[in-house]
Amino acid sequence: MMWAGSHPEDWATRVERMVDEYLPEGLKDIAAQRAVTREDLEKVVKKPVVHGDLLRHNLGVDKASRYMDSFMRGSMKWLA
Repeated sequence: MMWAGSHPEDWATRVERMVDEYLPEGLKDIAAQRAVTREDLEKVVKKPVVHGDLLRHNLGVDKASRYMDSFMRGSMKWLA
């Protein structure tokens, strides 16, 4: 559910899964041991692949996500 960006028990799992899908294997190993440097990125990644808009939406920090979250919470409260 995209509107659930403000639910900490859910968004961390979704964002972690999304970043894992985009992060190449070589960088996963480096990131597990130390901070990834620009040089590391340049060796493995030819073009940035993380979509900022999608990430912001999953984190719940964009207007649409906040609006939908507020709408869904209000709707569920009203239905209950």
